[in-house]
Amino acid sequence: MPLACDRNAAAGCPLSLWFPVLFWAALIAVSTSTPGSQIPRVPIPHVDLAVHSVLYGVLGFLLYRAFHRGTRLAASRWAWLVAFAVAQTYGILDEVHQIWIPDRTCSLADGLADGIGAAVGIWMFFFWFVRRRAAARPVPTDSRP
Repeated sequence: MPLACDRNAAAGCPLSLWFPVLFWAALIAVSTSTPGSQIPRVPIPHVDLAVHSVLYGVLGFLLYRAFHRGTRLAASRWAWLVAFAVAQTYGILDEVHQIWIPDRTCSLADGLADGIGAAVGIWMFFFWFVRRRAAARPVPTDSRP
């Protein structure tokens, strides 16, 4: 199943769909490449998990938007799963990359927060845009007696 842009999609093609994904992924990469000693300490327990969830929630939202509107995956109803797999894989790779960043660690809890955030972002896009649009479509009526 090709992931090429669907030329019949209403949103057009890749740049408007994929640039936000690439920009957000780069923002995550830059922010997680910052040494831990340069990150301000917040006296709220587990605030880092909330930050991970929000960052990956946005990534999941953007990925699902791009796969749903810009590829043939939307017709197969697999766009959500591909978006989640990409976001979670990126999160795992990001956690592993932090092993080499001073004062940062690879954490299973952070990886789980990444996945939960991505799932919530995908769910939000689905219910706010996909499902709402489907509900707004008129239901065809059968004109036969």
